[in-house]
Amino acid sequence: MLRLAIALSTGLLAGCLVLLGAWFFAVPEAQAAAPYQQVVDNSTSGRFKVTTNWGVSSYSSQRYGKNYRFAKRAKRGAALYKIKTPRTGFYTVCGRWPANSGYNSRTAIRITTTSGRKIRRVNQRENGGRWVRLGTYRIKGGDAYRLAVQRNSSRGGYVIADAFKIVRSPDRNGVACKTSSSSDGGLTSAQKGQRIVNVGKRYVGTPYYLGGPQDCIPYKRMDCSCLTLTAYKKAINMSLPDDQRKQWQYGRRVSTPRKGDLLFYDEDGTGGMSITHVGIYAGKNRSGTKLILHASNYWGKVVVKPMRWSGDGYMGARRLV
Repeated sequence: MLRLAIALSTGLLAGCLVLLGAWFFAVPEAQAAAPYQQVVDNSTSGRFKVTTNWGVSSYSSQRYGKNYRFAKRAKRGAALYKIKTPRTGFYTVCGRWPANSGYNSRTAIRITTTSGRKIRRVNQRENGGRWVRLGTYRIKGGDAYRLAVQRNSSRGGYVIADAFKIVRSPDRNGVACKTSSSSDGGLTSAQKGQRIVNVGKRYVGTPYYLGGPQDCIPYKRMDCSCLTLTAYKKAINMSLPDDQRKQWQYGRRVSTPRKGDLLFYDEDGTGGMSITHVGIYAGKNRSGTKLILHASNYWGKVVVKPMRWSGDGYMGARRLV
């Protein structure tokens, strides 16, 4: 989609219609807080480390991602997970591990909160291959190693370090662990992003139609936010609002987009924060050109086109998985 000044001379918006105003981003804390989440796997680059020797295994199909770590119980040693919390507040902590009768039945999970370190004991012989709610804690904002799997235990069996997920909660009551996907199948973040792109491409050629939620009809008519919410829902069962401004409130901002990330634009050229368009980053073509998958008023349909707007109405990318 081209900018308004280039694409249209009639005064119609080139992307999704939007009302200008500061209230766009004055989202109540309870509404904006819940969608934020982060998954850190044992293979997540720069976010996992061990203080002692741990083995690597991909034996169990219940694992999250490509593998997991294991170690015999010991007085010392831990597997550490670095998590990013946008601000100080309540976060529900969810753990995931493959289960086996030879694993530890009283594994210590250490959670660093604003009131000190808390220990949550879990039975890793049960509840394998799914997210297990470990509790809701008040955690300081920032980016630090605040979750750990400790090796000290009064029981025998291997201690397992696989994956954690944090989900921001509006209060101490917490939220469900399955807010983003009830059937991710242990996919990594990058794999989910690829799935989102693949699903989104199914709608290429669908006619563009600017409208509200009632007008979002996949394969028949779609606007920009209709396409993104449909792709995310069909691909990973994540629910998004049919509004590009509200979608801007989800996930975390990233400087370099990855497949599946949402791309946001201010097409009126005012330089403000009026989000008028959203698309999906679709990777690069053979010549290395960055691509955007979006429902375009200018092209009149869902298309995959070169991403040409860097520095020209482009507001940034946000990662939701």
